[in-house]
Amino acid sequence: MINLLTKLGPSLAKKSLKLNLMPKSVVLTQIEHFNYRADDLWKSVLSVSSQGSKKGRGKRRGGSKAKDLNLGQNIGDGKLKIEWPGLNVDIMNRQQVTKMKIIGEDTEREKRLVEIRNKMDKFRRISIAPHERGFTGSSLNGKSIGQPISYDDVDFSKFDSRILEYKTMIAHKSILGKKKTASCFAVTGNFDGIIGYGLGKGSTASGAIKMSKSRASQRLLYIDRCEGRTLYHDFYEEYYFTKIYAERKPKGYGLRCHRIIKLLCELIGIKDLYAKIEGSRNPKNITKAFLSGLLNQRKYADIAKEKNLHVVEFKPEMNYFPLVLAQAENPIEENNLQANDKYQRNINLYLFENRNRLEKKEKMPFYYNYPSYKHYCMLRDRESEQRKARIERHRILSDERLLEHNYPKKPKPKAEASNLEVYFREFIIFLALIVQMFNSSTQKSNWLFKDAAQLAELRRKANSDYIKRQNVDRNFLTYEEEKIILLHYEYLIKQFCAHFQPPLTIIAVVGTSIAYFKRFYLRNSCMEYHPKDIFLICIYLACKIEEFNISIHQFIQNIKSNEQKEELANAILNLELLLMEKLDFELRIHNFYRPFEGFLLDVKTRCPEIPNVEILRTFGMEFLDKILNTDAFFLYPPSQIALTAIVYSSSKNKIDLDRYCQSVLLSAMNNDEIKHVCKIIKNINRLHKEIPVLNQDEINRIEKKLMNCYSVENDPRSKSFKELNLRSLNEDD
Repeated sequence: MINLLTKLGPSLAKKSLKLNLMPKSVVLTQIEHFNYRADDLWKSVLSVSSQGSKKGRGKRRGGSKAKDLNLGQNIGDGKLKIEWPGLNVDIMNRQQVTKMKIIGEDTEREKRLVEIRNKMDKFRRISIAPHERGFTGSSLNGKSIGQPISYDDVDFSKFDSRILEYKTMIAHKSILGKKKTASCFAVTGNFDGIIGYGLGKGSTASGAIKMSKSRASQRLLYIDRCEGRTLYHDFYEEYYFTKIYAERKPKGYGLRCHRIIKLLCELIGIKDLYAKIEGSRNPKNITKAFLSGLLNQRKYADIAKEKNLHVVEFKPEMNYFPLVLAQAENPIEENNLQANDKYQRNINLYLFENRNRLEKKEKMPFYYNYPSYKHYCMLRDRESEQRKARIERHRILSDERLLEHNYPKKPKPKAEASNLEVYFREFIIFLALIVQMFNSSTQKSNWLFKDAAQLAELRRKANSDYIKRQNVDRNFLTYEEEKIILLHYEYLIKQFCAHFQPPLTIIAVVGTSIAYFKRFYLRNSCMEYHPKDIFLICIYLACKIEEFNISIHQFIQNIKSNEQKEELANAILNLELLLMEKLDFELRIHNFYRPFEGFLLDVKTRCPEIPNVEILRTFGMEFLDKILNTDAFFLYPPSQIALTAIVYSSSKNKIDLDRYCQSVLLSAMNNDEIKHVCKIIKNINRLHKEIPVLNQDEINRIEKKLMNCYSVENDPRSKSFKELNLRSLNEDD
């Protein structure tokens, strides 16, 4: 500038040097955030690039979220409570101008704002009503879209519509380019046999949903149901690559099928069904295939008319009692049916055109052929008939109620019974149930004999048959010697059980093991199978049956023998199946211990004049312990033996039970029946007194004689027995 002035002239340059060259105003620029909205500020902090959003950034757990910091704050409020005219109070108040006024200080303001902002960090799950939820997550599939719109005389108030498939599609147009459209496949039904399906498309989701619901309401189908809850018969249906196999099921089975089929069944009103889908899981194909199978069902009357045969159903829950579903007008007689036309008798084979569904065989576990698993299955085998037995017990009790004279009259109100009376009543019912079970048991039908002569004949026959089979001139045991040696081993069973570890808390094990021992040697000679092996197996099997669970390794620890434990265990397990075969697998034993306990409880309740009924237990148990060594088990029911034990114990303790016997036990009997009961009691007492006393020298002599005539082939330790056992197993396989 100085150079410019010098060119104009020296005089002007001198004057210009006196000018003030400082600017008169300075413009300052500074950044302010008051001009930005809160959304823009949060976006600058939390925004993610387009590439980062594709990788899931900003959506993972622990990411920050925008907060509305204005929550809890009002315009004009601050730390001080101030009235601002025109802001938080009126300018005029009763024709007077309001002035600014400080009311006080808000001490809780900061704390309140912090609590509000902390709540924003916590995730709150949105609760959705169960009927509004879909198949999974936030997807529209499976969600309810309400009932169709009613029009004219058609009422859809009881209908409900569900989305089966919703998807968005992008179509490439020559003019518009990429055009987004929505597709919705929905079904509607009234839960009582009417259903329809429809497909809707539109540029928006709401338009596609509305169109699909409208089209479904215009294409309604009626599905007939058997008993209003299931199918008439099994069916198989194909639609393109989708294959559906459906089975009718009993009441209470429920719906076990694909979720789309389950939804269709709910809208139709089907409650019990099993369905299996093979191939494509396309929702449209599944819907069309399933509804086609339902529409193609055939009613029982049509099948009976076509085949001229009655349609009969056999249900396992009805014990396979025949239930006629439809009758033919002119049924074909049994003699006119062709022999090779049996498949026409099965309705499923007839409808499937003599085809069966191919099912994969269940894969056996790796331990299926292990001996331990077979042993486990043998232990669990006794539980296989428990359900039938429970039903039978209920049947017996219901029959007893039906036979009462007062049934079905309303019983008179009774005074509240004490706990002891209630327990007594329940125990008497249980005792009566035991008697009923004994009357229908195999013990009464197969193991109860007329007299001792029949037992002696069977034992003599077993002895003579063994001697004939040997065809060798040898010093064999006689029938009387066999009786002595078997009685000796019966005493050994008692001794073994008395010193058993852990102690045998279930006393019925002793009675059951001796019963097995007696049954086995009723038709087998002790020269054929040595009692020293059989009595151990009887005890081991009795422990299982009476639910005194013990392993074979624990069992052999109680055996004092020079033989190796492993070899002894194998010998017991090898002969266990033989024992069950000889007993015809009739392992349930009705002992006399339970009836004895029932009589004691009955006497305690009905005879309060007797101060201590438990004193009857000592002599009663001694009597039962001795009677085990007699044949009373084969000649008399357990209840009669238990009654004899009560009478015997009362005579020993000098307790008068005449009133109990006359008023309770014998009140419903005539004189002949009473004489018969007294005769039975005398006979059992006579057996109790006639137990022979054993001589140890005689036992030793018979033992030596037995070793000379014993069949070595049946010794589980011998090589021949092992080879025979292995050969039989191979033949079974």
